[in-house]
Amino acid sequence: MPAADMEAMDYVIKAGHTVYINGGAVRDGVMGKELNDVDFSTDATIDELLAIVPNSHKTMASKVELVQAEHEDGMRTDMVPYRGMDIRLKDLSGVPESEYFGQAYSKYLIDDSYGRDLTINAVYYDYKTGDIIDYHGGLHDIREKIIRTLYEPSLAFTVDPQRILRGVRFAARYEFTIDENMAKAIVPNLYKLETITPSICRNVVLKGFCDKCAFRTYQYNVKYGLLDYLCPMLKDYIGNADFEEYLKTVFDYVDSQKAM
Repeated sequence: MPAADMEAMDYVIKAGHTVYINGGAVRDGVMGKELNDVDFSTDATIDELLAIVPNSHKTMASKVELVQAEHEDGMRTDMVPYRGMDIRLKDLSGVPESEYFGQAYSKYLIDDSYGRDLTINAVYYDYKTGDIIDYHGGLHDIREKIIRTLYEPSLAFTVDPQRILRGVRFAARYEFTIDENMAKAIVPNLYKLETITPSICRNVVLKGFCDKCAFRTYQYNVKYGLLDYLCPMLKDYIGNADFEEYLKTVFDYVDSQKAM
């Protein structure tokens, strides 16, 4: 892990709080990939984090307030208090009771886990003990190369439509298979993408084309119906051998430039 991230976590632990590395860093670490972006969840509040970690400030990401530590090398560490569960999950089968339903923050790590988009991104690493915390079978899905939401896909897409885009993106990046129930739910729920700000939708989609697998990302977007919805002007070209041969050349160039 980057030294700057470890330094930020050490400050929080020394102050008596818990620290769990979350999301993509744990997923990639389990898969043996290099860690470039380490974020962590904690039971410390926003105000406590600001008082504990030097050179830190409040910011927003995906409608969530968090604390970001700035480091001399230009790196940043995102620190997020445990998030409360969406009120729409209350009484859902398999979801535990919580006093923090509908609230921005919680005191429980398991509550925070239900705010994650996919099981593979809902795995935590206890920085202090070295334990891995996995409430939703994320390790199994990484091993079996499956993309799956934490609960019923249509509800998951209602809570956050970006999960459709991110699910397809990660499936393409790692050459994973999207779970059958999730795959069936994608096209009927594409209209929910209209609730996302266009600039955010664009940025999420373009991230997939910057994962050094641009042509495969295109293929997965076609396979799961996203391209028909997002770019209907291409309907006469998709599946055309000459067009796709041209696209393959373009996207190989994109991969070589590491930018879209």
